[in-house]
Amino acid sequence: MPILELTDEQVVDLVKQLRPERQRAALQALAGQPVEADKSASVEQRFRELVRQWKEATRFLSSIHEMTGHPAYLQIIGMGKDALPLILHELRREPDHWFIALQAITGVNPIPASVRGKVEEMTQAWLSWAEQPSGGPSWKL
Repeated sequence: MPILELTDEQVVDLVKQLRPERQRAALQALAGQPVEADKSASVEQRFRELVRQWKEATRFLSSIHEMTGHPAYLQIIGMGKDALPLILHELRREPDHWFIALQAITGVNPIPASVRGKVEEMTQAWLSWAEQPSGGPSWKL
């Protein structure tokens, strides 16, 4: 016995209230079809795992070239624009050497020559870039 009796129209109205990226999964579940994994969740999980690997493997390195040449770091760059909001969030949470990845993905470098080598100031330059409506990314941070 169902917990709640809904007409087809009521179900459609409920599904329409969901965020667009969740609507397809809801319809698949209602139709008894296998639900695809949420891409954003899997991207974030992959990113988190790569960050963990990168930080663990490079925590005692002093060479920026070795740090940014690590396979996990390069895989993060390979994630492209999907990784940008995650990198910026990570940079905001815990400043680290994300600058090469950000430049590789975006094709820009907002860091003034006068602050190169100063992680806190370099971080601020990227975060300021990200918040600019004209120069930064088009998503909300």
